[in-house]
Formats: sequence, C-alpha cells, structure tokens
Amino acid sequence: MVHGSYLHYLVGGDFLQVEFGRDDYYGGLGTGHLWFIIFLFVFSLAALPIWRGRNRPGSRLVGLSRFLAHPAGWLATAIALVAVEALPDLSGKNPFYYFAFFVLGYLALCSPEFMEEARRWAWLTLPLGVAGDVWWIAAADWRYTLADPSVGLTGVMAAGMTIRWLLILGLLGWGSRLLDRPSKTLEYLAEGSYAIYILHQTVIVILAFYLVGVDVPWTAQWWLLLAASVVVTFLVYEGLRRVGWLRFLFGMRPRRKPVVADPRPASGADAGLG
Repeated sequence: MVHGSYLHYLVGGDFLQVEFGRDDYYGGLGTGHLWFIIFLFVFSLAALPIWRGRNRPGSRLVGLSRFLAHPAGWLATAIALVAVEALPDLSGKNPFYYFAFFVLGYLALCSPEFMEEARRWAWLTLPLGVAGDVWWIAAADWRYTLADPSVGLTGVMAAGMTIRWLLILGLLGWGSRLLDRPSKTLEYLAEGSYAIYILHQTVIVILAFYLVGVDVPWTAQWWLLLAASVVVTFLVYEGLRRVGWLRFLFGMRPRRKPVVADPRPASGADAGLG
C-alpha cells in the first residue's frame, strides 16, 4: 500500500540518498534509464578517430560495412561479439560490448552498401533470426548446464550472437524495404523517439506510484499502466515539442519557420510579361 504523495517521496530522504553501488532502479537518486546516454557520449568521443577516415578515397570502412551484412561476415561478426562480451564488466555493465554495437550501428549507416546487402538477404536473415531466437529461449535450461569455460559453451555463445546479428540484419533489411519512404507518421515518430524514451520511465513511475494502490487484480493494473503511460507520455511530448528551448533539451531540432509568401503582386517582368 502506498502512503503519502509522490512529491513527498521526491523530497524525502529515501529518493535523495546517494549510495555507491546502490541500484537506483529500486529507489534513490541516480541516472535510472538514462545511464546509456553517458555511455554514448564517451563512445562518441572514443570513436572519433575511426570516423575521420570514412570519406577518404578507398576507405576500408565502406568495404567493412558491406562485409558485415554479407553472409561471409555473419559468423565473423558474431565471433567478434563473443570475444568482446568476455571482457570485464564495469559496475554490472560491459562497456566494450556496448561499444561494439555502437560501432556496428555506425558502420550500418556510413555507406549505402550495408543496407543494400541487408535488403538483399532479408528474406533469409529474418526467418533464421526469429527461429534461432525461439531455439535460444527454449534451450535456456540446457545452456545453463554447460561448463564455463568450455568449447561447447563458446560454440553456443557464437551461435547465439549469430542469431542476434541475423535478427538485426533482417529487421533492418525489411524495415528498409517497407518503411524507407516519406511518411508523416514516421517523420513524427522519428523526431520524438529520443524525447519519448527520456520521458517514458518517469511517466511510468509516477503513474505506477498511484496505480499500485488501486484495488484491482495485478493484471488489470498492468494493462492500466501500459495504456495510461503511452497516452500520458505522448501528451507530455506534444506539450514540450511546441516549446523551443524544451525541444533543444530533448534532442529535437529547432522548428522551421513557415515561409511567408510575398503579398505584393508580381511585376510584369516577374510574371514573364515584360
């Protein structure tokens, strides 16, 4: 049962406590779901030397980009990810593993060759990725019985990484085929994706603070929370996207001013009559 108001929780001692090693997902002041923004900032700085050569004639980045989406590169990419995942964690998170996907994401967009290959093989990568994911989940109990370290576990991890990469390639390929066209809906969602992400957890936490006290089954609470959080998050986004300085804070570009037509009548020369 919830006691007190949400404002009391924010200014009370529990939320404002900062303890090293404390998981702020379960209370307390911290970065919460925005931890990855700090990672992205560091990753961007660390990756600058890589991107400097992308526009040079004969850049290897273009060839590497195409290789990643070609069948010859699927297993090689997976093996590289397995090796990176084995590196040490930092406070429960593996920055090297995340950095690897950051680099892969950039390579996917640094040349059109990647998307050409992704579209070409989408008919195969998506079904293989989905089927492999089903197997990965179904075989969870068996996977946990494998000795660590062992050749068997290494092979299974390589298979799992291949499945993940195929699923990503398949989604990108079919997304490019079906959604790569002008659309007001996609334009709206693309602009708001970052802001929606920033807002959604705060909205969920505030709504959940009060919904957990409602005397209904937990399944009804879940559906209420899901529906309300979507509606409220988009309503808040609709409000902030109309304010210039808030647009900047939430990663949106300044709104373009509408072009006002000149009300003066065109002269004879301008009208092609002179």
